[in-house]
Amino acid sequence: MKKIISVFISICIVATVFAGCTKDKTDEQADNLPITFDSHYANYDASAMSAYENLCNAVIKGEEEVKYNIRMLDSVNQLYYTGFPLNALVESIDIMPDSSGVKITYKNDIETHLELVAEFNARVNEILEACGYGSVNSSRFVFNVYDYIIKNFKVDNSVVNTYDVILQGKGIKSAVNSVFEYLVLCGGGKASHAVSYDNTPDMISLVNFNNDWYYFDPASEIENNSGKALKYFGMNDKRIAAYISGQLEYTDGMPVGTVTDDKYGKLENSSSYEAKNDEISVVLSNDEIIVLDLN
Repeated sequence: MKKIISVFISICIVATVFAGCTKDKTDEQADNLPITFDSHYANYDASAMSAYENLCNAVIKGEEEVKYNIRMLDSVNQLYYTGFPLNALVESIDIMPDSSGVKITYKNDIETHLELVAEFNARVNEILEACGYGSVNSSRFVFNVYDYIIKNFKVDNSVVNTYDVILQGKGIKSAVNSVFEYLVLCGGGKASHAVSYDNTPDMISLVNFNNDWYYFDPASEIENNSGKALKYFGMNDKRIAAYISGQLEYTDGMPVGTVTDDKYGKLENSSSYEAKNDEISVVLSNDEIIVLDLN
């Protein structure tokens, strides 16, 4: 019960602070839409991971039942609500009377649901292509996603979940940051929610970049300077402590480890940047120019 409550609270915090198709078309959606999960849960039991993937594929296809051992419900829910944006299209997931799995109830009729899935899939693929997925290295891809979001998304408290933010290009800060993580994960990178429950809840992104972990906050970049600088890119504990209070936790309540590397510390004083080919030139407030390392 304690685990279920923890999952529910985490879901609420992240959500509030923070698609007539043919069978062939539906199968194509299932093949093309990545099924991602918060990297903090990478070591989850293989059976739970498989059950989670089956649940996601069922939602993609508009299926109404998924069979799996419901003793894994807590783990599956943790993965589902932190890593699968299409949960926004689902009204409820209920344990079946015989406890052989779960029944899925959708917010729309199945035809409409499949259309919405297709629309979402197309938009995700469009963004991934714009960010160079498959044609740039992992570090440049992370930078490109950050760059894309701060230039094309807006902070707007009327939109509260990852699914809607991707389609509408605007949303609350936690959901904008969640989009950043989701796209990084879609590109094969590693990313996690990092949540602070102290005073005003905050959610920023912990992402593996250049083979080390750093904090990223594209939503604050948008809010602070309209995406013109990189003040919230590649942050360590010291930099985030300047504006986020409280211990950062993963969505299961486990504390986030220390992030001490200060390789990108000078970006705190950035005033503008320009991305040309393989070089990211950053202008600091004292007019010093540095080049961002993207190994």
